[in-house]
Amino acid sequence: MHKYSIFFFFLLHFIFLGTSFSQSQYTMRITNGRMIDDYTYQYDVVLSSQNYFEITSYQCVFSFYCNDMNNDSFNFSYISGSSQLQNKPILGFSARQLNNKVELTVASKAQSDYLDKNILKVGTFQVKRQNKKFDYSSIFINWNFSGDNTTIVTGHLFSDITIPSDFTSDIKLTGIKNSETRVPDNYELEQNYPNPFNPSTKIEFFLKQSGKVKLYVYNLIGQKVAELINEELPTGFHNVNFNASDLASGIYIYQLKVDNKFTSAKKMILAK
Repeated sequence: MHKYSIFFFFLLHFIFLGTSFSQSQYTMRITNGRMIDDYTYQYDVVLSSQNYFEITSYQCVFSFYCNDMNNDSFNFSYISGSSQLQNKPILGFSARQLNNKVELTVASKAQSDYLDKNILKVGTFQVKRQNKKFDYSSIFINWNFSGDNTTIVTGHLFSDITIPSDFTSDIKLTGIKNSETRVPDNYELEQNYPNPFNPSTKIEFFLKQSGKVKLYVYNLIGQKVAELINEELPTGFHNVNFNASDLASGIYIYQLKVDNKFTSAKKMILAK
């Protein structure tokens, strides 16, 4: 078990009301990315509420991408005094490198904050490279909801109020399709975001080598409902938007094939 998942299981110990997707109570947003120097990048996380609610704990896990991550190490930290919450992000800091990304983790203690239709800064966070300079144009940060270490927020009585579609990021790569800003170490299909979604979502993937790429969407009985990509693509980072406005609510499967080199599929939820 990944040692930085301890806090996640600590939260599960308190969650006895189960996951609730009854209504959206808040949004969390990654925003205001900026370079401090050639080796240091900062960004903010902002929490806004649509109505009065209580937040009792949170673990934020970010997928961080940048150019040329090979043979380098990263340090992740919180800028002291930058949070407007009573429950500060002070636990479980880590920067774990996984294939083509760095997984950044931070968590709070168990303590209540109360919001009423306002916007509060969770905090300012800093990523520092040890050996190589950042290329600002290649930086991308998004929320992580898959794997052994995931974003989770708890509300009243420590019930799970994590709704992935309510987590957004303003920090995106520009000119992503056919981008060769960095060379990935492997093939990788990312979880779509937002998920659940209505009606549009974004699917991202990495190509270790160029090849004939097919990205299709299927329903649960195996019928192809959309062809998103069917073309030769170069090495690098790619993404595509999927608009499901003409499909019914439900669970769908998107599958990526690259020649005979790589095949991967993931589940996504259309919730109208």
